[in-house]
Amino acid sequence: EPAKDESAKDEPAKDEAPEDGDTTPPELVITSPEDGAVFDTKTITFSGETEPGSTVMAAGYEADVDAAGNWSIKLILSPGGNTATFYAYDTAGNKAIASVKVTYEAPEEDKPKDETPTDVAFTANQVHGSCSATFAYDVFHGTADPGSVVVIWSANGAGETVADSKGFWEKKVKFPEASPNEPFIVVVESGDNRAEFDFVWNPAPVEFTVHQWNEASDSPEPYAKFYGTAEPGTVIVATSDYGSADMVTSGSEWHLKVWLTDAPDGDPFPITVTSDGESTTFMFVVHVYEE
Repeated sequence: EPAKDESAKDEPAKDEAPEDGDTTPPELVITSPEDGAVFDTKTITFSGETEPGSTVMAAGYEADVDAAGNWSIKLILSPGGNTATFYAYDTAGNKAIASVKVTYEAPEEDKPKDETPTDVAFTANQVHGSCSATFAYDVFHGTADPGSVVVIWSANGAGETVADSKGFWEKKVKFPEASPNEPFIVVVESGDNRAEFDFVWNPAPVEFTVHQWNEASDSPEPYAKFYGTAEPGTVIVATSDYGSADMVTSGSEWHLKVWLTDAPDGDPFPITVTSDGESTTFMFVVHVYEE
């Protein structure tokens, strides 16, 4: 596993929250070394635990993560104090951050003699290559000259970031125009440097679910509201003796409002929501509005 100095590491640009579904960050715990630990060797193994299936990164490199979520990565410390910062991404694109401070008591020969910045070679890496979340995205990282702009683009979405003071960069890019199961090329460029990667969005089938938002209404114009999940393009119909509504879903989450006319005061009645032959019936009651 590549190792890299983590001292004074700049945090990568913050990413937006996922647009749909799960928005809970994954668990990210550093179990070793302890905060404040002191070492007399510069190559140290950091380890911890995360949500199974998550990706853990540090200094632009990916840690080894097993099926149970145990992760580890070797990093090279700089003489003196170091802050190692770790980023965990779950399969929905949520991000968690954790850090630990350690000290490397370097022998005289390892102490830096010249702090003059040197050129940083351009590298680009892709974390996933495919995605089964409800929206298409990938994470790219690498190195470039400090302060240089890194552009990630494709026919289905783009993004850009700036290499930090040590030359590290990282960027999560969403592909809102991606079509399911149709591979495409993603290009990463910085100056005259260029790298290409393949990507495909393989969204998992969306289960049809339906929930009742309100069980009663005392509004002058009463309505019942339902919500849930479904495959895009699904036809959903809600029917009752006092009002009906239908829709075609455009995304994986849907909301449907049914306006109710002449419903009896205080007398519960059924509203049935149907999709692809599956029906669920809910009871609803209207309390007639009086001024």
